[in-house]
Amino acid sequence: MAQTIRRPILGFDHIALLVRDIAESGDFYRDVLGLQEVPNDMGRATVRWFSLGDGRHLHLSQGDMAGVGIKRSNHFALAARNFDETIEHFRASGLAFQDFAGEAGKVHMRPDGFRMVFIQDPNGYWIEINDHA
Repeated sequence: MAQTIRRPILGFDHIALLVRDIAESGDFYRDVLGLQEVPNDMGRATVRWFSLGDGRHLHLSQGDMAGVGIKRSNHFALAARNFDETIEHFRASGLAFQDFAGEAGKVHMRPDGFRMVFIQDPNGYWIEINDHA
């Protein structure tokens, strides 16, 4: 008789990114991307937390980024409630964005029918913004 394998049910909790300058990075996620900053339960001045909704968070932690390899294939994605307004906000604020092929100022249509662009934060991390909301 085959043995039943029990797998834990895991849920997404947070993303943690190492950043060079906590003020610059935190201000980008708050002011440019519009994420809501939430209390930092760790109590450290070099850490800032942002809500991603549903109890999930983005944690930024200031430190030495010398060993961090940044590639576009290693990214996280945020879904925009109003993709067109988000793109206009990026244009108005001068935030560069690109499509999947890397063409500046272009929007990519994914094979699943959703639109997306890639942006970079002040540390070079890639973020996909899509209309999968």
